[in-house]
Amino acid sequence: MKDFFLNPLFIKQLREEMRSRKIFFLVPVYIAILSSIAMVAVGSNSSTSFDPVSMSNNARTTLFAFVIAVSILLGLIALILGAASFTTERERATYELLELTPLTYTQLVLGKFLHAITIIALILFSSLPVFSTLFFMGGLTYMDLILPVFYLVIFFSVVILGAICISIGSSRTLISIILSLILGFVAYVVLAIGGSDAFREPASMGFAILSPWLVCYRQIFAPISIKLLTLSVPVWIPYVIFYSLLALLLLSWGHNALDTRKLQRNSRARILGLLLLNLYAATGILCVNFYRPVSAKDMEDIYQVLMMSLMATLPFFAIGVFTEQDEKLFGMKPLLQAFNFKNLFRNHPATGPLFLIFLVLTISLNLILCTGVPARTVFGFMFVLLLWIFPWLLLFMAMRLSGLQARGIIVSYVLGMLLLTLTSTFYHSGKSASSIFDFYLISPSLVLLYAVSLSFFAIASLRARKRLRALA
Repeated sequence: MKDFFLNPLFIKQLREEMRSRKIFFLVPVYIAILSSIAMVAVGSNSSTSFDPVSMSNNARTTLFAFVIAVSILLGLIALILGAASFTTERERATYELLELTPLTYTQLVLGKFLHAITIIALILFSSLPVFSTLFFMGGLTYMDLILPVFYLVIFFSVVILGAICISIGSSRTLISIILSLILGFVAYVVLAIGGSDAFREPASMGFAILSPWLVCYRQIFAPISIKLLTLSVPVWIPYVIFYSLLALLLLSWGHNALDTRKLQRNSRARILGLLLLNLYAATGILCVNFYRPVSAKDMEDIYQVLMMSLMATLPFFAIGVFTEQDEKLFGMKPLLQAFNFKNLFRNHPATGPLFLIFLVLTISLNLILCTGVPARTVFGFMFVLLLWIFPWLLLFMAMRLSGLQARGIIVSYVLGMLLLTLTSTFYHSGKSASSIFDFYLISPSLVLLYAVSLSFFAIASLRARKRLRALA
């Protein structure tokens, strides 16, 4: 633990931060905003008579408002700190110096993370005097103040690591900040929607367990446990477990992304991702199954959400850095390299499509075991997903064979999705689409997608073999 906090990069970054004026500007502005919330809360309690019950209830409401305000304000700061971590090093031409140090790639990521989370923690703890003003209203305990801070620190840790991962993959600080803010906004909206659903229907609490606002509310203001089979588990336990796994996943991914020479094929990222997604799916389904039986319609809704998630993340399973040997083998035998089971968990870019298929298969088996829904129903939805995934994977392999890198693959995918969306929109003009499957999995879109993918893959494979033979 001592060596953990004696990270040289962390000490260097913290010294530079303390010498700058940025922290002395952020803290007063942040305290002023929180103080305005406290003043409004105290002012709304002005009355001619003393009503301790009303004041204590309003204190809890104000504390929850504090939690929401802090999560948004410090979330923005955390995103910016993480997004500027490695891109500023590249822009100052100091990243090469970091690579020459004896620090490992994991230690580099941890150094940047410790710097950002320390700044966030300092700002967060500086607001405790403002939080303590709520004691004058009554109805609060010390744990009511400590627990939200604990949950928010865990949440900000993952936010920072996610922004650091975006910074590793970006070339400019401005681009990294914009991408981090966009993804952060989407994540906040998804967590808010999931949390609001869980407030109304406790059966969906298992899928909304990642929401810090839900956990704070259910743990402090309206205590309720999450129901799994015959067990009643406090909501903070799965919250901490999931965010710990997510933090380890992002840390492992950052290590792999920094190792551009791919001297180490770290398998932890894929294993942690597989464990996290399956555990999350099992928790959500078991919670729903406690309150009511899971129906085929519920499974369709789950697979629609899964398909939308895959549509948003599909190109990221095909990007990565090839070594010269990897590129040569992939150029000669792309399909054999893509479906090489020996490299399934070695974070090999060529096996990204195979890992995606394996991920969908394990989640499907997990859902069958947790729900009791007939396997035919679940595998039917899984087949629909694979029907959509397979041509895209052929396209991604063809793009890699043609020499396109991560940016080109992502841009091509976005343009292809826009074309398919326009095709489906024109097809459904005057008609109705009851699900995302009905909208995208139509004959014109599938025929176009398969025709383009098969043709492009065949042409790219032939050209890659000719090029390699010419070089030999």
